[in-house]
Amino acid sequence: MESTLDTTWKGWMVCGEQVTISPTADIPSPYRPRMARENLVKETLASVRPWEGSDGVIHTAHLAGKQFPLTVVPLAGQMPFWFKHIGHHARHVQLSPFVRLTRPVLTSKLTVELVGTVGRPKLVRAYPGEYTPPLPWMGSAEHAPGGVERSIEFWREHAYVLTDTNTEPGTATDRRAPSWFTTR
Repeated sequence: MESTLDTTWKGWMVCGEQVTISPTADIPSPYRPRMARENLVKETLASVRPWEGSDGVIHTAHLAGKQFPLTVVPLAGQMPFWFKHIGHHARHVQLSPFVRLTRPVLTSKLTVELVGTVGRPKLVRAYPGEYTPPLPWMGSAEHAPGGVERSIEFWREHAYVLTDTNTEPGTATDRRAPSWFTTR
C-alpha cells in the first residue's frame, strides 16, 4: 500500500528550505527521488526564486546542455488512444490521451509546481517541458491558471507519449474519447 504521508528527500531544496513531496505528486517515474533524472528536478528546484503568499509557484527552468524527452506532446493531427495513466493518484482516475511517437521529442526545460509558502514548500508536480495544465477531470484543474476551460483547450491538442510503462494494464478504450474531449 502506498504511503499517505508527505515525504522529504535530501537535497530537494527550494530557497534554502527542505521540500516535502506529496504522495499524490504528479512526477514521471524517471524524475522521482532516487531515479535516473532526479538531479534535473533538484537543479530546477534550486533555481526557484522566493514567492509571496501561500499560493505557491509554477517555475520552468532551462537546463543548459541537457536534453531529455517530453512526456506531453502536441497531437499534430494524430487521434489519441485513451488509457488510465499509471502515475495518476486521484480518488477516481479517469482516462488520459496518449499518442505513439517514432522518435522522442527532446527538451531542455523542466517545470516544477509548488504549493504552500517559501518556508514550507510542497512539490505537487514536476515534468519535462513548459507548463502543462492538469487534465480537466483532475480536481486541481479548477484552480489552475485558466481553470478547467484552459485545461480542456490544452488537452484537446496534446497527449502523453505512450510508453511501455505509463498506462494501467487493461484500461485501454482504443479511440473512444471522454465527453470533455469530443464536446465543443
